[in-house]
Amino acid sequence: MQWLVVLIVVVVILGLLGAYLLARRTLQTGPRTVNRGRLPRGNRDLTTQVRQWVANKSGDGEISAWVASLSEAEQKALVSDLLLFSLHSKFNLVWLVEDEFARDQRLQADLTAAVVQYLRARRIVAQADASIRAFETFRRVVTRPGSNEAYIQRLYTDLVQNGLAPATAPDMVMASGSKRRVYLLEMINNAADSNWPRFSEVLMATNAAIETERQNRRFRLPRLTRRNQQQQQQPEAAPAETMPEPPATDQGDGAPAASPA
Repeated sequence: MQWLVVLIVVVVILGLLGAYLLARRTLQTGPRTVNRGRLPRGNRDLTTQVRQWVANKSGDGEISAWVASLSEAEQKALVSDLLLFSLHSKFNLVWLVEDEFARDQRLQADLTAAVVQYLRARRIVAQADASIRAFETFRRVVTRPGSNEAYIQRLYTDLVQNGLAPATAPDMVMASGSKRRVYLLEMINNAADSNWPRFSEVLMATNAAIETERQNRRFRLPRLTRRNQQQQQQPEAAPAETMPEPPATDQGDGAPAASPA
């Protein structure tokens, strides 16, 4: 009978020890169990809690308005990243939004300031998203010109039309492809160096125009059948020209890639 009691005590102790180690591991290595943009089970309402906490406890009206302006999906992704940040920093975001630090007001104030600073940094980057993507596109153009020749020609043409680059020099009209590419890159670099704000505006407008043209082609009305063509005496549409592609962005180089604005 005694051995049975001893066995039960050992099992209970091992169970408690396992629970303690699991809880400790969850706190210390929590980022491994939280996917970016996806909250763990049991924390689906954390997005609402954080949104309310920011509105009532952050003390920053601009941050509160910015968070409220995000879509539901964007808010969930932000809160997921914020949870990762807190776990990396050895505290749990839930403790803060559920006011568990009320017993230690100094710690509560410090962690509140840390979270608010994180949100401010995210807001700054979000507001700079278009500029970041413009720079990333420019970087891809100048580092890999051979794979973006059509786009380089399109961008150069738009720069000329906006007064940021001179018209093609006469000796470049009949130049070889490589020599002409070097010339166009030089003109593009000069435009970027002389007036980057205007240059980035033209670059983003070029990307937006290409994307619009691509969408128009994608959703073009289907051709009429030959019978309907004969009845309506409509000639078959000519094949569309191949459009230049904005340089693809590198996921590993910086900000998350997105379609150029």
